[in-house]
Amino acid sequence: MNTAQAVMTATEADVERAVAVIVLAFSRDPMARWSLAGPDQFLRHFPDVVRAFGGHSFVHGTAHSVNAGAGVALWLPPGG
Repeated sequence: MNTAQAVMTATEADVERAVAVIVLAFSRDPMARWSLAGPDQFLRHFPDVVRAFGGHSFVHGTAHSVNAGAGVALWLPPGG
């Protein structure tokens, strides 16, 4: 069974979905949840953390997704 997925470049139109995927992925991360312990704090502030650390990847063309955005990677190029 071939389970390979095509990696697509995510665009600025994909920002909200991509941020939501990353937020969901980190919802059980010990460090993320320790720093933003309350669910309301986490959901209110962590999207801003994701945008601060990876948001420019959309401008640089280094945001990627698979499976219609079910998986996302935000990378900044050197100097980005």
